[in-house]
Amino acid sequence: MKKIIFALSTILIVTFCAYTIKCQDVLIKINQLKTYGQDIIVNKIIYDDESKANEEKNQTEKIINMELNNVRIVLMNSDFSSIYHNNIEIKKKEKININYGKDFQNSEIVNEDKIISCGSEYFNGSSIIKISNNKKKIHINSIKRNGKINGYKGDIYLYKTENGIVVVNEVGIEDYVAAVVSSELNNSYPNEALKAQAVCARTYIAKRINNEKYKEYNAFGDDSTAYQVYNIVEPDNKIKDAVAQTKGEVVTYNDNLINTYFFSTSCGYTTDYKIWGTKKQKYLESVHVKQNLEEAETQADFDTYIKKKSKTDLENKYPFYRWNVKMSKSHLRYVVNNYIGYDIGKISKIEINNRGAGGIVSNITVYGKNKQISISNQINIRKALNPYGLGIKLNDGDIRSNMSMLPSSFFSIENIYRNGKWWGIKIYGGGFGHGCGMSQNGCKELALSGYSYEDIIEFFYKKTAIAVIG
Repeated sequence: MKKIIFALSTILIVTFCAYTIKCQDVLIKINQLKTYGQDIIVNKIIYDDESKANEEKNQTEKIINMELNNVRIVLMNSDFSSIYHNNIEIKKKEKININYGKDFQNSEIVNEDKIISCGSEYFNGSSIIKISNNKKKIHINSIKRNGKINGYKGDIYLYKTENGIVVVNEVGIEDYVAAVVSSELNNSYPNEALKAQAVCARTYIAKRINNEKYKEYNAFGDDSTAYQVYNIVEPDNKIKDAVAQTKGEVVTYNDNLINTYFFSTSCGYTTDYKIWGTKKQKYLESVHVKQNLEEAETQADFDTYIKKKSKTDLENKYPFYRWNVKMSKSHLRYVVNNYIGYDIGKISKIEINNRGAGGIVSNITVYGKNKQISISNQINIRKALNPYGLGIKLNDGDIRSNMSMLPSSFFSIENIYRNGKWWGIKIYGGGFGHGCGMSQNGCKELALSGYSYEDIIEFFYKKTAIAVIG
């Protein structure tokens, strides 16, 4: 009898636990539910009021155990063609300290403009020079951005190499983020969009703390578009405030820093992590940047979609939302051959073989008389179909003729025939940039529609959280 009672008790306990776990699981799913336009209603199902919801949210934010006060950035030359400089011209605006020799034992205060080359006596005894300016900006005449000389906060390190001088700026991370936000966006963007960009910029550079490419200079990256545009535009108070309001905040997925990729403009869709390779980054999904987010997806045929404007796409008024360009077969032969490095002969056809998430072109075949080639990866495809010298017609009617690659890899190809013969192609495209992660103009439109920077980040980087470096 005791055995029967024990068995029944065990069954009851297991059943109760299973039921409890199931109920908790349902509650968790409700808690995680994010239906835009219904956030407050969902929160009220779980919490008595919104303040408790915010309190719960704050408790889930974690502090990342990493110290990151300063970042080190390689400064490229004026046309961003190289990291090497023939000489460096330091403009004297205040007293400049030049520290040189082993362990910077020697120091000299300079009261005039100074030109430093690889043959400079400052490099005697050491291949590294440190330049400081008592917490004031250091102006380098030989590095111009948009034709202007911008001052750099922090310290400047000059490395003597066989190829020239490498310049590294060591600067406080918050000053760096402000100089990125002002260069990537501008103060016409809403505050929540600036804050979203600040968090993304901070996360992006923090993720690259052990960058192998610039390991010998202890640098996180450079100041080109290959990383983040930096210090082209002086940050104003609005941008400084947005950075200060998000101080230390970064984006995480499963408690790890993410790759906060961002780009200028979407065609209406973003793509997923697969454009970067096979390593899964589940937070990088394809999203439709549109109004009325509760509606079902309506894209049935990308070729049809990309040739028209969608009234629901948030970025449908931006110049690069839609664009098109015509390419003759002679132009195609020239640019394709130039990119791959050999002649495939007269081109008779170009086909799109595969598309990735969101409609991005991931592989094309170019049919040449001598050889048929396949080109993969969005950046390779955009560069191979170089439109330089041709007029790319934009969404607002403007014409661009100086672009050295297609604005994006979201496009469709239409064959053009003249007098019954294949003349070339017309490319109908949309968007500007690689198309993965956060669209900056989409971010702007979401902010204008009332989204907070946290909501914007969650919209573009799925199932992520905001944590604080500390």
